[in-house]
Amino acid sequence: MMEGNIDDAIEKAKNSLKLNPKNLYALILYGNLLGRDKGLHGEAIKWYKRASELYPESSLAVNNYAGCLLQSGNYDKAEVEGLFRKAISLDKTNIQSYYGLASLVLESGNYKEAFEIVRDGLMNGIEKPENNLPINEVMTEMLVRISRELAKELKLDVVKAVCEEVGRIDGVDIELAEDDGLKVLVKMELAERYGRNSHRLVYSPRIADKGGTYLLVQELEKHRMHVEAKSAGRDASFVCDSAGAMKFKDWIMPYITGKFRACVPVSKLEDAIDNLRIGLGGQIMNTPLDYFSEKRTAVKYRELGPDHVVASYLLCAEAIESAKVGEASGVPKRILHANKAMNAVMFMLHKELTGLDMVKHLRLETEEEKLVATLRNACKSAEANHKPGCEWDVVRVFVEVLRVADFFRVEDSASKAAEEQRRKDSNQSFQERIKSGSDPALNMAITMHMIDAIKRLEGLDVERVRIVAAQIAMLGTRGISPDKKSGYSVPALGNEDMSGPRMLAYYYVSWKIGFPEKVDVLGLPFAKEYEMALSMKNMGM
Repeated sequence: MMEGNIDDAIEKAKNSLKLNPKNLYALILYGNLLGRDKGLHGEAIKWYKRASELYPESSLAVNNYAGCLLQSGNYDKAEVEGLFRKAISLDKTNIQSYYGLASLVLESGNYKEAFEIVRDGLMNGIEKPENNLPINEVMTEMLVRISRELAKELKLDVVKAVCEEVGRIDGVDIELAEDDGLKVLVKMELAERYGRNSHRLVYSPRIADKGGTYLLVQELEKHRMHVEAKSAGRDASFVCDSAGAMKFKDWIMPYITGKFRACVPVSKLEDAIDNLRIGLGGQIMNTPLDYFSEKRTAVKYRELGPDHVVASYLLCAEAIESAKVGEASGVPKRILHANKAMNAVMFMLHKELTGLDMVKHLRLETEEEKLVATLRNACKSAEANHKPGCEWDVVRVFVEVLRVADFFRVEDSASKAAEEQRRKDSNQSFQERIKSGSDPALNMAITMHMIDAIKRLEGLDVERVRIVAAQIAMLGTRGISPDKKSGYSVPALGNEDMSGPRMLAYYYVSWKIGFPEKVDVLGLPFAKEYEMALSMKNMGM
């Protein structure tokens, strides 16, 4: 049969049955040859039926009988459905039976029941080696197709209810807002960061057919985790500052290949390296946060299963494609190993929660598999001993395991609050000195540095200036002291060493050019200095 000699195979199967008419596997094989290979479903049904009568407790026999009846097109629906359900009750890991039952249920347009059947089949048969066959791919495709049908519209009533629930726990209202200009699918804007009285959960219209309801609820669960950790005094933040950026560049340069350089213009190399750092740091922070928030969301909101499947499938597909692009463009191996390992941790969670088995598509190397095991164990250990803020413990483990502690660090909330207060006090003192004019040398230094900044930044395109502005803003979160003579640098400006006054001048000018409508939000009292610098520059200075 496997060699394609069907007639010879039929003859041998027939002879086998003459020797032992009750051999289960010979009966099923003979039925397969007649029905599947010869299309003689009427003849095949007789042999499948005989096998199921002789072996009524055999899931294999019952399933094949039901399957052949279904394929024949001439069957009693209730009878076939009953046979498939019996086959499943006899062996919950037989994925073929779930497929047959789901196909039957879909004929009547019952997508919700079909979803439950297919998901149960994948979940129950997920570790069975026999299911590592085309049937797994067929079932996965069916699950995604059904899920897309059930999750094609946003369930905003569900999201709003969760907004109200989490808002009550936090003590701060959460508004839901659509933004067609949002580059990501969903974003939580915290009230304290935006000077508002309420938080805003912002989403892109593109989210609608991408498992959007699940993604929005998961973001709210992530915020709930933040509130719980904060209440327990175990909240933290991820720091990726300019000092780390310089060390990252020194670390990564030996791994920059000719292929990578060929894909990136020389003028963009600094930006590309900085994007690698920001991307790696973001993934290290978000993987543990997403791991725990996804687990919570899947368990608490099981009714969002179809939305979860769609969101997980698309995220996996995007990660797989990103890994391929990274390899093709020569992204350093150290970055790729870490990226694929963290993706695999999430893929394994998707498999556990939805039945989607996408890990094989990452094509993990041996070194990456070892890394995956270590990172996954960190997640599982924290999960088993869960307490508020444990996700940040896992982020710390990721930083150590991936050997990137020189570039990134996790700060607990108490240290962060103390640093923030110190920065505010320093900034207030500095603003008072500027406003009062009590330090004319500082005012003049800012003005002169602004002349240089205006000349330099006006020669760049706006997008480049915005990159400069964003990178300086990151520095600004930790405070920029006007008393420092050196120690500040910005990747987008070549990482040249700058003093505090010069960096402040570039801070204001970059935002004045890149984000003029938002410059006042910075709280930098340099409007007069900027006007003077602009006037002096126009006079030829």
